[in-house]
Amino acid sequence: MFLSKQKNKENLATYKSGFTLIELLVSVFIIGVIASVTVYNHKEFTDSLEITNLAYAVALSIREAQISGTAVKGISGNFEKAYGIHFNINPETDANFPGNNKAYLLFVDDENDQYIYGNLPPNYLGFNNNCGDPSINLECIQQIDIGRGNFISKICVNDGSGDLSCSDDSNLAGVDLTFLRPKLDTNIRFRRQNGTVLTPPNQYNDKEAIICLKSPSGRTKSINVLHSGQIYVGKDTICEDISDES
Repeated sequence: MFLSKQKNKENLATYKSGFTLIELLVSVFIIGVIASVTVYNHKEFTDSLEITNLAYAVALSIREAQISGTAVKGISGNFEKAYGIHFNINPETDANFPGNNKAYLLFVDDENDQYIYGNLPPNYLGFNNNCGDPSINLECIQQIDIGRGNFISKICVNDGSGDLSCSDDSNLAGVDLTFLRPKLDTNIRFRRQNGTVLTPPNQYNDKEAIICLKSPSGRTKSINVLHSGQIYVGKDTICEDISDES
């Protein structure tokens, strides 16, 4: 009887002691730290996954244009039209060559005008809601929008000798990548900020076009397009800003 009462008193004392305020605060703090790290790592992983998926989606769009232009797709029974992708990162407010760094265009070179989208400024067709309406815009097939805060940060040219030129250190603002049967080669036409084509156009026949993508957190991916028709996704260092590298 005596031992039973003693044990009950010990259990009661343990029950009454419970957690102290300090122990409770420490536990809450530890849980908060673990939750913060988990949320941060999840955000980083999601951001990395999204920019990678976007890069592959853009590369797939370029491949779609390549297949349409070189293999199976004709327009109005004519299989001698080039299909391509148009990038223009000029400000939307530009008077002659308004761009959009959060979208790009799939188009057909209906007028066969030097493998570019639309006419030269001031008759540039631009990005608008008339894409896909042949009564207004004969060349634009589809406008593909880029979401979740990602955007096209740079358009670059690599001449193969290490001499790189990008839209942030030159007057480059865009590029047209077109394909015409029977060759799989890419016709690369770089555009100045005023919309004109860098001339002579064939000086870029053996060059590489680099489209740089950037996420809201600063992660980058590149879509590299060779004149040979090769398209690949990578992480080209030219897409990194100096501020990102420091």
